[in-house]
Amino acid sequence: MQSALEKAPPMEDWNEPNDPENPLNWTMGKKIYHTAIPSVFAFVVTMASSIYIPAIQDIQQQFHVSATVSLLPYSFYVLGQALGPVLAAPMSETFGRRGTYIPYILLYALFILGSGFSQDIASLVICRFFAGVFGSPALSVGGGTIADIWAPQDRGIPMALVVLVPFLGPSLGPIIGSYTVRARGWRWTQWILLFITIAAGAFAVGMKETYKKVLLTRRAKQLGVPGSVGIKHSTSKDINILLTATLFRPWRMFFTEAIVGAFAFYVGFNFAIYYSFFAALPYIFLKVYNFNLGSRGLMAYSLYMFDVYGARVGASATATVAMLRSLLGAAFPLFTIQMYERLGIGWATSLLGFIVLLLSVVPWALYRFGPIMRKRSNYPTQ
Repeated sequence: MQSALEKAPPMEDWNEPNDPENPLNWTMGKKIYHTAIPSVFAFVVTMASSIYIPAIQDIQQQFHVSATVSLLPYSFYVLGQALGPVLAAPMSETFGRRGTYIPYILLYALFILGSGFSQDIASLVICRFFAGVFGSPALSVGGGTIADIWAPQDRGIPMALVVLVPFLGPSLGPIIGSYTVRARGWRWTQWILLFITIAAGAFAVGMKETYKKVLLTRRAKQLGVPGSVGIKHSTSKDINILLTATLFRPWRMFFTEAIVGAFAFYVGFNFAIYYSFFAALPYIFLKVYNFNLGSRGLMAYSLYMFDVYGARVGASATATVAMLRSLLGAAFPLFTIQMYERLGIGWATSLLGFIVLLLSVVPWALYRFGPIMRKRSNYPTQ
């Protein structure tokens, strides 16, 4: 005679469409709160990139380094954001969204603290790099959270918010940084980031897990129900799955998925040009207009991926976009000033404009050939 456990069906889905534990059935207030959390984190993390720019002259003077070397803490922070999603997004698909956000943001705060206490350029570069790494889930996992809690037909506005914030943070960073450096010195740019991070962490204390696979796994373990979701693997098999199915997935998707590769290239170059202006604007407004530090500061992707790949693989696809965006965003500012000095302000800016003009064909191509690309995908698409 079979036991009740043997007769139980595998727990691979929710019990019913209105299952209260399904994040898609949460109350509107709870959904808004869990939408705000990755948005707030993304604002802090992206603001941290550009808030450093007004401190470059102070860094040069205090550490006796060149203009290019003084840009390294900025570029390495953005580089860290490129490498972080390769691990963070797949981890969120394995261990859950909350299990990725919380430990990463704590480590992010510690390295921001270290940045403020840095006594030489090397330690500042290292601390800023790891701060970028551990701040990256805010950019690569946020879209996954939105896909977890909002149905596709309701996802537009929440996803737009998550997409908008990475532009808002870097835009406000130079303004805040300029007046901070002028009034209190460069170290206070890091203290302000730390204070805002602590406030964001306090705001996220009530966050719950949203990822379906993790929630069903927990339920299966609690009830002792067998099934693919609740299966226990050996440690070696878990490591193999982590490396082959999740850790390397963003890289593999970039080279094998036309949609991901094209979109990542498009977003990456746009962000690279966007970040280049953070290095160029202080040069332009100082050389041409003689603006002071405060006045110069005043001058200063995800929806498509989750619609195509869904919540399960969408985080890896978004991580691919974030990875290339940050890699190019880290590299471009290092040669921006030299480009402006050699080509002149007019031609250097025009060159960036021509690149953007060439890239404008990418969204049209994705719209025109998207159905064909989906059919040829190696991953399940929606």
